[in-house]
Amino acid sequence: MKKTKTNEKEIIFNKLSIDHQIKTGNKLRDLRNILLLAVNVVSKATGISDSTIDRIEKGDVGVGSGRIYSLISFYGFEYQDFFKFSRPLPTEDQLRRQMKRFHEQNGCDAYKIIYSQPDLITLIEHKLLKTELFNDWVIEKTVYKFCEENFGYQYNSILNTLDLAVKKQFLIHEENSSPKRFKMNPVLLKEIDLM
Repeated sequence: MKKTKTNEKEIIFNKLSIDHQIKTGNKLRDLRNILLLAVNVVSKATGISDSTIDRIEKGDVGVGSGRIYSLISFYGFEYQDFFKFSRPLPTEDQLRRQMKRFHEQNGCDAYKIIYSQPDLITLIEHKLLKTELFNDWVIEKTVYKFCEENFGYQYNSILNTLDLAVKKQFLIHEENSSPKRFKMNPVLLKEIDLM
């Protein structure tokens, strides 16, 4: 009888641990996305491998807490503040300021990576789809000009990235058009309108 109660407690605590790990991973992924950082960029800044960051963001319980705490520090959080999951996430500007302040206080310049140009696919997913850019058909040059004028970013291989956005179902492309034309996937547009 006693063994059953111990197993029940173990199951409860194990479930709580898994839930906490998932919340932690989700928050770390959300912070990375706020800054438009690819996993490999965070890896370069922190020294934590891409695959480990990926596992942490998915809530893998087999990852050591030291690496999780390193990522928490990278984003400029004190541990006790990070785990207040009910608080809203910071805005991009708030997070940038927080990281800069935290890193400078600790004699580190890893935060400077946040000022680098994001991958275009990341910019499309987290910023451009929220604008009106892809509401109508656009060509590669239109995307280039929009990124340069609104963000100061200049990209090569825009066409390849737009094709990738089609594969990820963010965009659709007009068959047999020359030059190739793209616009937001209507299914995605409906989801955004519902928000």
